[in-house]
Amino acid sequence: FFTITGSSFMQSSTFQALLLFPTEDITETESNIEVIHEFQQRSSPFSSWSHSTWKTESGEDSVCKEDICLPDSKWYWVYPWKLAQAKSNRDNLGWEYATNTNSNQWKNQSRAIFLIRRRVWKRKRAIKPDDYVEPSLSDAEEELDNLLEEFEIVSDSSTPDVIYISPDE
Repeated sequence: FFTITGSSFMQSSTFQALLLFPTEDITETESNIEVIHEFQQRSSPFSSWSHSTWKTESGEDSVCKEDICLPDSKWYWVYPWKLAQAKSNRDNLGWEYATNTNSNQWKNQSRAIFLIRRRVWKRKRAIKPDDYVEPSLSDAEEELDNLLEEFEIVSDSSTPDVIYISPDE
């Protein structure tokens, strides 16, 4: 197993996660599905949902999904993060609701008594085949990158959480 650390702009501290990357040899055709649970909570029935916290399938604290790394350069991501297939106890955004994290009764819609919600994200990784070619940026991504090059990020020091974007001069 490998232990990694990471941080996210949504989390103020750095978390450590034990990711289930086997250390033994892996065949050329083997692939794995990474699974991570996103949790949000609120302090009262009428308060807003908190920033997300992340947990492994076994319930251990984890880095956010964007900070989960491939075990090494032999691997590639087959597809981006996706919400787990919807089932009857999830709403249309993939959330399940309950009164606490240990609940056995998760529901598919928010009610005042539910103070926690979760959803499951999955991403597949696989060993790179011999003929693997790194994907290039799509036209839309290139256009966005070109557009962003025309702007400069300016931070307002009185409110560090706010970022303003202004054209370069």
